[in-house]
Amino acid sequence: MNIVGAQDDNADFGRHSADRDSCASTLALDNAILAALADLGGGPVPWAAVRERLPLTGYWQPVHALVRLHESGRVHAVKVGGATIVASAA
Repeated sequence: MNIVGAQDDNADFGRHSADRDSCASTLALDNAILAALADLGGGPVPWAAVRERLPLTGYWQPVHALVRLHESGRVHAVKVGGATIVASAA
């Protein structure tokens, strides 16, 4: 193995490590949304009420998590009068 190959292996390890960290934070955010919904009685509730209970992660991370949960069938999300309303699917 040459030095270039060793550098590529290290770069690959770093990428997998970053993916693992990303998956852990994604799962934590998904669980935080589900926990917030449970605390609010399962919904339907405004997304803003759920979002204010989440850890500070920026704007888009919770939005992506909500879409992921909606597409997986774990939550329902609809727009009513411009507001997003969410509820647990269970």
